[in-house]
Amino acid sequence: MFLKIFRLHSIATYSPIWLVLLLLFSLSTAWAQSQVADSLYEVLKNYPKKDTQYVNLLNQAGAAYYTSDPKKTQELGQKALQIAEKLNFFQGIANAYNTLGISQFVVGNYPQATQYYKKSLEMYRKIKQPSRVASIQFNLASVAGSQAQYDVAIDYYFKAIKYFKSTGNTKALASCYNNLGVNYKKREEYKEAAKYYRLALEGHLKVNYLSGISSGYTNLGRISQVMKKYSEALDYYKKALTIGLKTGNKTGQSVSYHNIGEINAALNKHTKAIEYYQKSYLLEEELGNPNSRAITGNFIAESYRALRKYDKAREYLQEARVLAQKSGSKNVLKDNFLFQARLDSTQGKHLEALAFYQKYTTLKDSIFNQTKSAQIAQMKTRFETEQKENEILKLEKQQQAQENTIHRQNLIIVIAGLGLLIALLLVFVVYRFYNIKKKSNEKLVQLNHELYQQQDEITTQRDFIEDQRQRLEKQHFNITQSLKAANHLQQTTFPHPSDIAKFVPEHFILFKPKHIVSGDFYWVEKVENKTFVVVGDGTGHGVIGGFMAMLASALLDRIIKNLRVTEPMSILTMMNQEVRNILRQQENNNQNGMDLGMCVFEETTGETLKLTFAGARRPLWYAYSGIEQIEEALPSRKAIGGFLKRNKDFTQHAISVPRDTTFYLFSDGYTDQNDINRIKFSQGRFKEAICKIHLLPLDEQKTKLESILAKHMEGTEQRDDIAVMGWKMA
Repeated sequence: MFLKIFRLHSIATYSPIWLVLLLLFSLSTAWAQSQVADSLYEVLKNYPKKDTQYVNLLNQAGAAYYTSDPKKTQELGQKALQIAEKLNFFQGIANAYNTLGISQFVVGNYPQATQYYKKSLEMYRKIKQPSRVASIQFNLASVAGSQAQYDVAIDYYFKAIKYFKSTGNTKALASCYNNLGVNYKKREEYKEAAKYYRLALEGHLKVNYLSGISSGYTNLGRISQVMKKYSEALDYYKKALTIGLKTGNKTGQSVSYHNIGEINAALNKHTKAIEYYQKSYLLEEELGNPNSRAITGNFIAESYRALRKYDKAREYLQEARVLAQKSGSKNVLKDNFLFQARLDSTQGKHLEALAFYQKYTTLKDSIFNQTKSAQIAQMKTRFETEQKENEILKLEKQQQAQENTIHRQNLIIVIAGLGLLIALLLVFVVYRFYNIKKKSNEKLVQLNHELYQQQDEITTQRDFIEDQRQRLEKQHFNITQSLKAANHLQQTTFPHPSDIAKFVPEHFILFKPKHIVSGDFYWVEKVENKTFVVVGDGTGHGVIGGFMAMLASALLDRIIKNLRVTEPMSILTMMNQEVRNILRQQENNNQNGMDLGMCVFEETTGETLKLTFAGARRPLWYAYSGIEQIEEALPSRKAIGGFLKRNKDFTQHAISVPRDTTFYLFSDGYTDQNDINRIKFSQGRFKEAICKIHLLPLDEQKTKLESILAKHMEGTEQRDDIAVMGWKMA
């Protein structure tokens, strides 16, 4: 049964362009399974008695109905469980829980599916059926992966792999490896994903499973494409295409043609990309898949735009839009609006571009809200299920406690009876000494009572202190883990070091958050023939500052990369308006915002560099051989966001300097750091330090600045987030 569940999850390994095709295939499979289910159901109606064979038939029929009628699967599973429990038929109980798990999995009730699978797993272990244990572990991994619990999913897959290795089940191993690749890809651990996709491919090659081999090449191609290893990706896609042509699988051929087109487009070979896209486009028309044609039409239009064949691009975008509306795919229509906005912007039709970009944003928000609503409903179901389980566990504990209490009471009664009998026998002897020791005993009783009372008080205080300590440790751990998770998310918004090195080969970044999450940020990108370098400082630090930094990165991506605005003054103006709109600062007293400096370099030849600088309360410093002091480009005395009494405009500076010039952008964290006497380092001292070291290699400059800062703040804590970036243009 785990292989059926695997087929549902294997969809995740493909590009979204082919989801419609795979779903159509699943519907045809469901029709065939429904016929089998109906046949089994007829057998059940005429079956003479409710024995173990009847339980097996109920489970088989339930499993057959899971694609066509999940409610029927649940109904048959519940019936099988009731009869199996009456018969004390452990195999049937385990199978029934598995059937119920399937019924909940296919309708997306993942918490309930997990509970049923765990009960099935426990029963299979009890009756010692390792093959079924491995299958349920596979199913539990699939459910965990569907809930984005990738660590849990990976753990279950490895447990299943251990058994399948021992039995030499190559096909099952390949399925496990494939799904491991999917989960590592979701976690963006692409090297690990590629490793397990290769293992899956090796398994499919051993059994000559052509569909699995083609899927393996496609998966590896996708990973290579994400990692920008285009030559390697192209080789995998061509191998997948060869299999598709050999088997006559037109769907597979169309997938491969489209993927090869994407690689050529990424390599700026747009004419060749269009050639492959057209082949995919024609195949999708033949197969009758409007949604897939719409996706490929969007990509064809984007390549025509790159070739400046704007009429052809517009023609394909219009046709793709009609197809997307016909198929009802919001994601494809969303991308179509974005591509149309880019085309209009490229042609200087800024009003039309803005209109389509607003449509894109509205549709994207609608899709996001739908996704979030589904996640909230799923979390609510999971919470309610866990709450019910906790209540059952609490009742069981209470019942056990009551039984223990009754047992202790009975034992006390027996002991008390024996004690009383002994006491009666000894009372005569004790009575003789009673009067003598009466006073002594009273004093001892009093002392004992006082000691017990003090001991109880000490124990209560100790338990209270221990409880508070554990709570504080747990809270500290939870907060730290949350901040680490937030830091991981924030790091994904910063440019990757390898990308920075491509655009600015000689550079250093001194980046020291006050807490785990930083309000300071940096952003480096190259769009067309211009290189952008940005360093900024969001309001506050920690979580608040982190949100402002992530907002800044998102706005820079949207304005520069999507809308292709390249003038620094205009970019700062648009960011200011977006921040005020997003934070609704016209309606409230919210003063959050950000300071930043932005340099835009043009590609030039010769010994002179040309750049444009604009700053929001953050200056640009630069220096070159032969100068006596640091040159400075002043910023506008206006922040991005917040409230300003007078409406000031941002300004920019056009600068020409020698090619060996070193540039510096920084937040106020370094200059505002105080020493043990609460004296700030100051901007003047920082400029003197830069002037002394600007001729050194950039990595040595960073070391010097770190050493100066460490010495200054010795004996005190870091006051604010710190970000300093220095660089030379190649």
